[in-house]
Amino acid sequence: MPSKSRIWCAHPYHDEVLPNGKKCFSKVGAKPSHPKGKRLISEELAKFINNHNEAILNGSSKQLSKADYLCSPCFVKERNRYMIDEQADMDIDDSQGSFNYDNLDSGSDNQQNSPMDDDYVRLEQEDAKLKLNQVFDRNTKQIANAVDETYFKLKEFSNILLPRSRHNNEPRTLSSLDLSIDDTIWILDRLRELFSISDDNEQQRLMTMLPPEWGRDRISNWFRGSQHHARQSIELRTTTGDFSRPEDRRGNKPLDNQIELAVYNFYISDEISRETSYKKQVIHPPPFRTPVPLRFLHLTIGETFEQYKMKYPNMEISRSKFFSLRPTWAVSKSLQQLVTIKQLVEKTICTFPSEHCYYRLCTNCLHLKASDILSDGIDVEIQDSASWSIWKKLNSRYELLHLTGTFRALLEEIDNLWLNFITHSFYTREQREYIAFIKENSSITTFAVVQVDFAQNFVFVIQREVQSAYYSRQQVTIFTVYIKIGEEHRNMVIISDYLAHDTRFVYSGQKIIIDFLRKEYPNISKINYVSDGASAHFKNKYNIHNLAHHHQDFQIEASWTFSSSGHGKGPCDGLGAVVKSTATQHLLKGGPNASFSTPKQFFEWCLEKNDRMVVARSRRIEASNCPSTYMSEPNRPIEVRWLSADTINNEFESRLMPRWNLLSSK
Repeated sequence: MPSKSRIWCAHPYHDEVLPNGKKCFSKVGAKPSHPKGKRLISEELAKFINNHNEAILNGSSKQLSKADYLCSPCFVKERNRYMIDEQADMDIDDSQGSFNYDNLDSGSDNQQNSPMDDDYVRLEQEDAKLKLNQVFDRNTKQIANAVDETYFKLKEFSNILLPRSRHNNEPRTLSSLDLSIDDTIWILDRLRELFSISDDNEQQRLMTMLPPEWGRDRISNWFRGSQHHARQSIELRTTTGDFSRPEDRRGNKPLDNQIELAVYNFYISDEISRETSYKKQVIHPPPFRTPVPLRFLHLTIGETFEQYKMKYPNMEISRSKFFSLRPTWAVSKSLQQLVTIKQLVEKTICTFPSEHCYYRLCTNCLHLKASDILSDGIDVEIQDSASWSIWKKLNSRYELLHLTGTFRALLEEIDNLWLNFITHSFYTREQREYIAFIKENSSITTFAVVQVDFAQNFVFVIQREVQSAYYSRQQVTIFTVYIKIGEEHRNMVIISDYLAHDTRFVYSGQKIIIDFLRKEYPNISKINYVSDGASAHFKNKYNIHNLAHHHQDFQIEASWTFSSSGHGKGPCDGLGAVVKSTATQHLLKGGPNASFSTPKQFFEWCLEKNDRMVVARSRRIEASNCPSTYMSEPNRPIEVRWLSADTINNEFESRLMPRWNLLSSK
C-alpha cells in the first residue's frame, strides 16, 4: 500500500531562509526538523498570520488558508496573539458582539453558525480596530504596567520556590527596555542568524552574553552551535568577562614598519658599513634583479646589534629578528658562507658534466677558476697579506710548509693545484660508485665481493711491565677481510706471526679466503677483490701477476678493484679496531697473568672469545641447479683464522719465487 503523505506545519516561520541560502527546517531525511501539522486553523486565524508575516511571505501561493494545519506550539502561540489582539475590541465597547474563539481550533465541519453574515462581522471588526488604534497610545502604559505586575508576582513566587542562591531580587522587565514581546522575539531570531554567519572567535564572543546560570548544553542548543564553542565561551567569560574576544595564540605580534625601516637604514649607513669598489662584488637581488654593490660591515653582526641598541634604545627588537632584517648585500665582517670542496668542484664544471670537464678539456667550463669563486664576496684586497699551509715534496719527503704572501699569490697557488685535484675527485667518485655497484649486484649464485686490508700490527702490552720490556715487545699481524654476498656479509681476521705486509702474505691469505667461500658459498663463480692502492702489497706487478694466474691456482675467476688514493677506508678498518681494542682491554684488566706470550696464544684467545659470541641462525642457500636448502652452520660475528710464517715462506719458495723470477727476467 502506498505510504500516507505527511501534513506539515504551514507556518511561514518554518519556511524562512537564512542568509547563507539554507532553510531553517528540513522536510527530508529520516528525522526531518520541520514539524508536522496537527491543528486545523480557521480563516480568521489564517488571515491574522498572513498579515503579521508579510516579510517572510513572498507571493500569494505561500499564504495560509483555512484548510492548512499548524503544529501545536505554533497554533497555541498564534491563537494567544490573536486573542490578545481581539481583546482590545472588548475593552473599548462592551456592547460589541463577542467573537466565538472556539472555532479557531475546530474544522469547518464543527464550526458554529453565526446569526450575522460574514460581511457584517468583517465590517464590525475593522471598525473596532480603528477605534482601538485611536486609544492604543493611552492604553500602552496600562498594559505594560499590568504585564510588569504579573512578571513581578511570578518572580516573587519563583524566589519562594527556588533556592536562595538562585534568587533574583531586581528583575528587569520589558517595559524598562521599551520592547514588546514581538520585538523581543524578532531580535532574538536575528541574534541567532548573526551567530550562524559569524566566525569561530565571534561565535564564542556572542555566547558569553547568555545568562551565567546556563550550562554548556543549553548554550549550544539555543544558538544551535557546538559544545566546544560553548565550553570555550564559559571559560572566556569566567577569565576575562562578557563580550571578550578569544586570545590570538598564533605567535608574536608583527613588527612595526617603522622599526624595520630604522634597521634597514642602520645597516646601510656609512658608519656601520662601507660600499665596495670592486666590479665583481655586485649582486642582483630579487625581485627586480637590479645591480647592487656589496656593503661590508665594519663590525661583526653581534657587535652591530649592540650599536643599534645604543643608538635606538626605544625601538626594541630581538637579536634574531635584527639578524634576519640584514639586507643581502650587507655582508658581515665574518665569513657568512663556507664554500665546501663539493660546491667548489660543482661551480668550476658544467651543470651536466662529462669526463672532459674533469680533465679540463671542455671549452664551456675551461675558463671557470676556483680563485674567482673563492674571492667573490670577500672583503679582501688583492694585495693584502695572507698565510697558508701546504704539503710539498722536498728531498724525497713530503713536508708541511707554512707560507706567507699576498692574497693574489694564494689564489694562484690554488689555481695551479686545481687541475690535479679535480681529476683526483673524479677518480674518487667513479671508483666509489663502482664499488657500491658491485656490492649491490653480488649474489650467492654469481660473484662475491671481498674487501681486504692490513691492520697495524698489534703489540702485546703487559700490565706493570718493566721499563726495558718496551724494546722487546712481541707483535702480531692482523689481516682483515670483509665479504659481501648479496644481502649477507661475513667478517674475517687472519692472525699471523709473519710480520711483513707484502704480497707473499696476501697470496697465502687468498687461499684461506677461497677455502672459506667454497665451504659456505659453493655456488659462486667469481671473486672481486677490493683494496686500497698500497704499492707494498696490493698495487704492484707481483700481485697483478698472481691475479693473472688466479684461475690456474684456485680454479675460480677473479678481478681486482682499487680505491682512489687516500680513500681506501672501509669496514676492514673497523674489524681491526674491534679486535685490537678488545685485546687491549683484556690485557689491562687481567694483569700480568692475562698477557700473551706468543702470537699463537693471541689467536687462540681471539678464537675462544669469538666462540662465546656465536649467533646460531639458519642461512638459506639458493642455487639454480639445486633445491633450496638450509645450512645450520653458525654465523660468527668475526671468523678467526691462523696463518703461520712457515706456511707463507713455503708457498713463496715452492710457487711464487719461480713465477716472480720469470717476471723479473723479462
